[in-house]
Amino acid sequence: MAKYDIGKLVKRKNTKRVAYAQVGIVLNERLKETFDENGYGGCYVPQVLVAWGDLKTQQWVARKLLTFSYEDKNDTIKFT
Repeated sequence: MAKYDIGKLVKRKNTKRVAYAQVGIVLNERLKETFDENGYGGCYVPQVLVAWGDLKTQQWVARKLLTFSYEDKNDTIKFT
């Protein structure tokens, strides 16, 4: 897994509650093995460690639940 997203700004996708509409910073990445109801594993979910808002709260979040930042031509930070 490439570590090219460390240090990027992220937001949660599709948040309607204001408490979750904050911006965070990616600190680390990992692959987390998940298990089904029978206890069988083998499915891996890419996750990132995000430090939210005031940098006191850290949380592992699935990558598909986040939008990552990028810079446009005018060096303005936008989210995809």
